[in-house]
Amino acid sequence: MDDDTTTSGPTIRVVKVKPRSEHWKLFGALLFAISTGLILYISRDSSVANNLKDTASNVFGVSESELVEVIDLRKAGSLEEGMPEGEEEMQTIVVTGEDETVEFSSGREAGLYNLQIVSVIFDVDGSDLGEERVIIKNIGNSVVQMGGGSIQYLAIGDEFAQIRKKNFEADSSVGPALVFVVGMNCHADSKCRDVNISWSEALGNTGGTVFVIANQEKITGSDDLDIVARYDYVAE
Repeated sequence: MDDDTTTSGPTIRVVKVKPRSEHWKLFGALLFAISTGLILYISRDSSVANNLKDTASNVFGVSESELVEVIDLRKAGSLEEGMPEGEEEMQTIVVTGEDETVEFSSGREAGLYNLQIVSVIFDVDGSDLGEERVIIKNIGNSVVQMGGGSIQYLAIGDEFAQIRKKNFEADSSVGPALVFVVGMNCHADSKCRDVNISWSEALGNTGGTVFVIANQEKITGSDDLDIVARYDYVAE
């Protein structure tokens, strides 16, 4: 007897499967959006940035004194007069432990910018020989090595082409809050006493200008960027 039972074929199910790469694309886009928003938020909110810096300090053991600090420098005129507009220059101070390293973008002598001329003694009673002085003070809180700089003098009425110069000696230095005394009008038969350096140049009795310069080249004008300190004096 013939078997009329119909044999059914295998069932086929079609399932659509999204390529895995599309999932990764969506995840990457979401991650990028979150990261961008977080960066924008941190950059606009200084308190968050400060908190992150403090957290980094605590985690990695970096104290505030070891971080990099950027400060302005005074490049011309006396420090009491303040910075002339447009005369800023940046210095980077990196402090590690008890050691201090000072780097200047210009490459000029860094520590000299802590020097200020506080007094000029001229036309003293009696002979001026061996008695005139320029008093320079270190207003910083670290020792200033002066070997790369110079002191320059311009008599009243003279042109800058007539400026006179005396280089600081290689081992010249001055401690914090101390003074460096330049003896003026010093000669073999009239030596300057109790001075750090002697110069035979006499200070004019009617007036003049004394400069501390960050290098050992003669300046060519009062706006020279290497002027560290300036002191104008006139007879009363």
